[in-house]
Amino acid sequence: METKSKNWGTDMTLDAQSEIARLRGVEMGLSPLHSISPIEARDREFAEIRNWGPPMHEVRDCLISGASGRLTGRIYTPNELDSLPVVVWFHGGGWVQGGILQTDSVARKIAQASGCIVVSVGYRLAPETKFPYPVEDCYAATRWVTQNLADLGSKNGQIAVAGYSAGGNLAAAVSIMVRDRLEFELDAQVLLCPVLDKNFTLSSYLEYGQGYGLTIESMQWYWNHYLSDMDQALDPYAVPMQCNDLSNLPEALIITADHDPLCDEGEIYATKLIAAGVRVNLSQYLGVMHGFISMSDSIDQGMRALEETGNFLRRRFLHDTP
Repeated sequence: METKSKNWGTDMTLDAQSEIARLRGVEMGLSPLHSISPIEARDREFAEIRNWGPPMHEVRDCLISGASGRLTGRIYTPNELDSLPVVVWFHGGGWVQGGILQTDSVARKIAQASGCIVVSVGYRLAPETKFPYPVEDCYAATRWVTQNLADLGSKNGQIAVAGYSAGGNLAAAVSIMVRDRLEFELDAQVLLCPVLDKNFTLSSYLEYGQGYGLTIESMQWYWNHYLSDMDQALDPYAVPMQCNDLSNLPEALIITADHDPLCDEGEIYATKLIAAGVRVNLSQYLGVMHGFISMSDSIDQGMRALEETGNFLRRRFLHDTP
């Protein structure tokens, strides 16, 4: 087993680009997320969509078999080769917000950086669809990918799951589900600033749970919409940190941000994976907050994290690291 860990950045204060983003959020004077409805939160998110990623060889929308019917999806093919691996991408948004449109830019950048086909999954959102249905959608979508590789334009057969924030939660949970259910296999998991625990007493929550975008109250709001009852917080498919056996999971890339309330749980989960014998590549980015990857057009470290993601997948799949 090989484990790689590194830090990006120079100090423990927000870098200049992240501080500008933080102040811009303060100046907007928006109502706190936990004080508005899910519909209002989604409307706000749509109003903020403004950037797009690099051009692709092909982008096409599709219908994916979910846990209970069809889901929308979007397929990003970076070049015309037919031997590309596939990354199944789960967007963030606290299980309540987000979609294939909001995550278009990041999906394109991952496809470009990795040289992989990216399949972005429009899983059902809470609170209209609570746990376990969103994660079951993601599992079913991943199974659908394994069954439709030729139609996706891939003769490679290698598959990774990846996600950002709540999408990282879903990617981690799907990795455990795949291991448990034995229907197919995964080759890698990519967890970017993931939600892996429901412990608001961790030091990163206490230190960065106010004033840095994502707050303790926002995470409580998300969890309350996602779970039907608190007993579900003991289910490892909802809270991967609850999994007592993390052995035989695919190699992982875990990226955390030091000014993110979720930072500690990402690093604790990496430690648990390592103890279980899983190969882990752990990177903590310094001077940035939750959301820095989605702001990669204006925060250089966000683009660096996406490039690291691409390099990890190239090493894992293609063995042609630039």
